[in-house]
Amino acid sequence: MIPVVDPTSKKINYDRIQMIEFDGAPKLRLQLGGIQKCDLSAAIARRVLGFIDSFQNFYQVHLTTDLFDELAWRYMGIALETVGLTERFYRTIVYPVYGNKNWSQVKICLSNIFRLPLIQADVVEKLYAVKPLPSEDGRTYGDHIKMLLKASGEDDRHPALISRILASLPDAGREIVINKFGSPESIKTVGELVHFMRSYPSIH
Repeated sequence: MIPVVDPTSKKINYDRIQMIEFDGAPKLRLQLGGIQKCDLSAAIARRVLGFIDSFQNFYQVHLTTDLFDELAWRYMGIALETVGLTERFYRTIVYPVYGNKNWSQVKICLSNIFRLPLIQADVVEKLYAVKPLPSEDGRTYGDHIKMLLKASGEDDRHPALISRILASLPDAGREIVINKFGSPESIKTVGELVHFMRSYPSIH
């Protein structure tokens, strides 16, 4: 990647940089076959958010911080080819509302394209209404909660969410948790609670 310096401003002209495609660069994949309709919103949110994290981690390693902020939107178009959204992304990101198209604006643009606020609102509703299925033990129920939490974007430390998950357990399960932590207030994160649930399958 050879930077081209504008002779007048002495600044890099990013429009004239020749893009290099890196081996192993993240591509968004949304294979949703076999996923139940009730889990669809969580699956979409989790995969899109996971892809955004992978994209950022990958390109911040392969580009300098400054270059990443300038070039992320260009590489994002390449990463969306697998889901047929390259043209739509490039057409959308140039709207004035996205300003200089830095990484923060790229994430907002993706959020709007995938309607993540609406999807995540649905996931949050499911998260706060979660309860174990008859087929779930402590491990699988814990995995279910982790999936919803990641997709929802909710705060892992939210006391109301911790209380709601604790209340979803049967009496015997809640007693096991309280014996471990001492009191509900001693449970600081959902992750801490779920980790214990997963190590204690008979909790449900």
